[in-house]
Amino acid sequence: MISGQGLKAHERSAPSMEYTPPEKSRQTVAFFDLDRTITAQGTFTPFIFFVAKRKPKAFLRLPEVLATALLYGLGAVGRDRLKGVMLKAVLSGENRETVHDLAGAFAEEWIGSRLRPGALEAIRAHRSAGHHLVMITASFDFCAGQFGEKLNFDSVISTKAQWDAHGRLMGDIDGKNCYGEEKLRAIERAMPGVKDRYFIHAYSDHYSDLPLLKWADRASAVNPDARLAKFAKEMRFEVMDWGRP
Repeated sequence: MISGQGLKAHERSAPSMEYTPPEKSRQTVAFFDLDRTITAQGTFTPFIFFVAKRKPKAFLRLPEVLATALLYGLGAVGRDRLKGVMLKAVLSGENRETVHDLAGAFAEEWIGSRLRPGALEAIRAHRSAGHHLVMITASFDFCAGQFGEKLNFDSVISTKAQWDAHGRLMGDIDGKNCYGEEKLRAIERAMPGVKDRYFIHAYSDHYSDLPLLKWADRASAVNPDARLAKFAKEMRFEVMDWGRP
């Protein structure tokens, strides 16, 4: 459940938004990307630094992180590998309670100051209309779950972190990164046949989510990057400016 304080902090600056019901009679499911759609910035790297500041020894692994980031920039390693190395640097070996508390503190801080005002209005509008709210994000489940719970989402579909038999974080991805085409596969695993039974409204800022937006019955490009803006114009997606905190 979202705290009243988290919403009220943005209430005056958020543009008003009335949700227009779909022409179809089916119930609506609204899929929201998290990074740069609900939030004004990406969350993963800031979360890593948020944790590292509380665990100074994590900076001893900074050279490995920087080296992997360089290889990623050169195309020599994938996004999955980079995320794993960064996560291991700060949280590998931590128990679920510690990770949960850190992710919760991070989400609380960001909800108070880093969310797009229009995102909060859209969430309210869908909630008031009785729609099912789903967060679909490449963020790790332990962090995305905190945002989803505090923002009163019904479901969260995200990248899964791997834990050992003793409940300690291993720092690897369990399965695949919930990114690009994988988002659609993750939705189908979590909600089989949802497209046949519901009207789908999807929101995202990034070109990588073009498969999700094309799949939806209604697509909203929120503060889109240049590539998505180009396709949004060609495919007649609605383009929305949800502002900045």
